[in-house]
Amino acid sequence: MRKVKRNSLLIITSIFISLLIPVVYNHKKVTNFEVSDVEKIHPSAEQSYTKQWLTNPNFSTLESWYSSKVGDPSDVDALISDEEANYIVLGDINTFSNAGTPTDIEWTSVTNPTFPALPDDYGIDQEGCWFTHGFNEVAPDQLASVHWERNFTMPISMADYLITSASLTATINGTVDVNIECPGDSVEYSATYDYARFYVLISDLEKNVEYEVAYYQTTNLVVKDQ
Repeated sequence: MRKVKRNSLLIITSIFISLLIPVVYNHKKVTNFEVSDVEKIHPSAEQSYTKQWLTNPNFSTLESWYSSKVGDPSDVDALISDEEANYIVLGDINTFSNAGTPTDIEWTSVTNPTFPALPDDYGIDQEGCWFTHGFNEVAPDQLASVHWERNFTMPISMADYLITSASLTATINGTVDVNIECPGDSVEYSATYDYARFYVLISDLEKNVEYEVAYYQTTNLVVKDQ
């Protein structure tokens, strides 16, 4: 019985070895095959595909297109023409103008908050706004100023309108008397010399926002020939 067992063991071992050898051998052949074929690999081909999903995408006709409006439908419109979709804002164009010489009915004189000292005399006549002032080197009113203001009201409601352009024109003239200190004079107060400054301001009704839109400041006052 002992000999039979020993022979059985040898038979099983030899079978295991004979099966193992072909497996190792086949694995080596596969590896060699993969390495030798690396140089034969080529990139795959590319193919593009296009499909038009929209009907009439170039606005050639009104087919498949419609317009929708938001807000007041009477303010906007839309149409398709010349292969273009057009958005149209409907509205009126108006011009508001106020020209002519200022009058004391429309314009009111007020003090300048920055320079509250008023000129010696001022007013409005048929030629417009005027003032006169004599400078005294020892007096405190060297920066006298006066404003004329007026509130403008548009003739129509501006709720549906925008101001696209505005223009403003102001004409000024003045004369000076003797003893005017100008550049070139040998005087004690040559840092500023004598000058007059004219300007136009616009603001909201409450004067919270104010802009100086135009000004003219003299640089060389001279006395006219008498």
